[in-house]
Amino acid sequence: MFSFEETREKKFFYNDLYYNFIFDFKRVSKNYFYNYSQSGVFKKRADDIFSSYNSSLRRKVSEILRRNNIRYGCGKKTLENIESLRNGSALVVAGGQQPGLFTGPVFIIYKIVSIIRLSIFLSDLLKIKVLPVFWNASDDSNFMQVNSAAVINKDIKKIYIKERDLGFDGKGKRFSDTYVSRIMLIEKIGELLESIPPAGFSSDIKIFFESCIQHIDENFKSGNPGVTEIINLPDLFSVMIQKIFSRYGLIVFDPSDIGIKELAVQIAGYDIENSHNIYKEILHSGKLLKSAGYHEQLNPEENVLNFFLVESGIRQKIYRVNGSNFRFLNKSVKRDELLNIIGDNPAKISLNVVLRPLFQDTVLPVICTVCGPGEVSYFAQLKGVYKLRGEKSAIIYPRLSATIVENKIFRSLERTGIDLKKLQYSREENASRYLQKFLNLDIGKLLKNFENDVFLKMNGLRDRIEKNGLATGNAFNRIKDNVGKEIEVLNKKIMSELKERNTGFMGDIDRIYLNIFPEGQLQEKIINVFNYINKYGFDLIKGLVDLPDSIINCSHKFIFIGRV
Repeated sequence: MFSFEETREKKFFYNDLYYNFIFDFKRVSKNYFYNYSQSGVFKKRADDIFSSYNSSLRRKVSEILRRNNIRYGCGKKTLENIESLRNGSALVVAGGQQPGLFTGPVFIIYKIVSIIRLSIFLSDLLKIKVLPVFWNASDDSNFMQVNSAAVINKDIKKIYIKERDLGFDGKGKRFSDTYVSRIMLIEKIGELLESIPPAGFSSDIKIFFESCIQHIDENFKSGNPGVTEIINLPDLFSVMIQKIFSRYGLIVFDPSDIGIKELAVQIAGYDIENSHNIYKEILHSGKLLKSAGYHEQLNPEENVLNFFLVESGIRQKIYRVNGSNFRFLNKSVKRDELLNIIGDNPAKISLNVVLRPLFQDTVLPVICTVCGPGEVSYFAQLKGVYKLRGEKSAIIYPRLSATIVENKIFRSLERTGIDLKKLQYSREENASRYLQKFLNLDIGKLLKNFENDVFLKMNGLRDRIEKNGLATGNAFNRIKDNVGKEIEVLNKKIMSELKERNTGFMGDIDRIYLNIFPEGQLQEKIINVFNYINKYGFDLIKGLVDLPDSIINCSHKFIFIGRV
């Protein structure tokens, strides 16, 4: 089904830190415990886990995972993997993401594919069971990150669930406390199906969603028996993910489970005692990143703890007033009172981005964490935080990053003469460059030379006038500004004329950039996977998992479908 090519153009790698992490690791190596690109490091990490991981957690965590994954509709292989985690020395490849609407942008699918592929690779390499675990980040609260799904049908079509539809403003609302009515969900599924062009697998998608709703009805009762009037969005996400990836034994981990929350009490207590030192470590690492020319991903607030207390579904910050006094929701509590609150009410705990990875590496034997560019940047500031606890993070491994190029887009690339390397340029740059081929001259160069000639003569005229003691003030500067503006207008007029004479060419350009850079961003950040499943079926997922070399080589992939 697929062929693929790779690129190292920086436009496809989000930021300099992520780019160097992939292609020049030694420049950022001091920010991480392990170099993912060295095969020997996996054995080293496995040894570190076996010497430090609390094996008594295996049984407790496995019981929770078994219960939840059965509810999500997992297959036999997932249950076998959970049993291996419980009874054996199995390790874990983990990765997580917020529960996007209808699985969210396709990069979430790529992340799960990476988790599965890496677990297979490491199982073969280490000759031990390495299990794929996806962390459904249901404890997060930025609703704008998960409330839409986008597809392409002549232009970008987005299906939204708005905050007001759910009866709240979205600010601070934890995803695990976010519900949508069954009727509204069915309406949104209908919108999605109407937004994607009719294709060979549209009926399969309809059946898939119907089976997900039926599964929710049968396994997540709410209200009257047999009727699920409201549906929890993270639960729906987990059901969809399990249905898509069940053949691969994927284990879904939901941190909102009360059993998992009880395990989080310890690390929340640790933060109460050490938040100031954690703050200093993150601040220090951020300054070092900036001095090296990178950006700070984490900007911690002094005297704010790294977990929230949830009240009525809203995550509330906890402020340290002094060494033994804290404040949240305008309530003042002492240290021991706060410890009692989290001990008696673990469901209220919601870990932030600093504690979440530490907690993950505490409760699971994680050999690798599959990360996108933002998470790689987070971990660049967390090494010192791990050291505070006398621990090491898992190996940080970059997820698959890809752009799907369908046959019609490949044909447009061929007709315009735009090769993959030239996609680093903007739509306007490529349009200008290739339209000028029709005139057999370089319009930009001609106009620039004309501008230089005018300015040269103007400078000569100004010098002659001023040598005679006559003041010109700002007159010549104003003339230069006006000439520059008029030449720019002329350039736009010429380009507009060229575009009108070459509508077929411009149609190809528009089609290329709509599909490869929708809304000016990478395709994987915007478009939903059902945009492609609609045309190529659920075998698309198997094709992604089976991509050759998709794990060892982390360059951005152009995945061609149907190219001949």
